[in-house]
Amino acid sequence: MDKAASIHTAEGFFNAYRNRDLDKMVAQCNPEGELRYVPLGTQVEGKIGTTGRTIWSGLFYAAPDLINRVELIFADTECNIYTEVVLSGTLAKEFAGMRSPGRYFVLPHAFILKVGGEET
Repeated sequence: MDKAASIHTAEGFFNAYRNRDLDKMVAQCNPEGELRYVPLGTQVEGKIGTTGRTIWSGLFYAAPDLINRVELIFADTECNIYTEVVLSGTLAKEFAGMRSPGRYFVLPHAFILKVGGEET
C-alpha cells in the first residue's frame, strides 16, 4: 500500500470515529491488531476488535457530543501513519476513572497507525 492509500485508510477510520460508527471504525483496521491506549495506562491494551470497540463505545456513551478533529496526518516510507487528533466534548458520565460530569474537555491525542499488510 502506498502513502496516499495509507492516509486514505486512516482518514476513513477518523471519519467513522467522527460519525460514531464502530463497525466502520473496526472495518478500517485488522480486528486482531493490537491497541494500546496510553492515557489510560496498561489497563487498556488488547485487540482492536474487542478492546478498541469497548473503549470507543464507552467514550461515545460518556461524552455524547464527542468530536475529533484531525490536525495533522502523514505517512512514512513504511506506511506508518502519524496523526495529531484533538478529541473534545462534554463528559456527561464517568469514563475510565475520569469524574467531571458536565465539564467540557479538549484532549490532544497522537495516533500511530500501521497500515497495510497483516498489521492494518
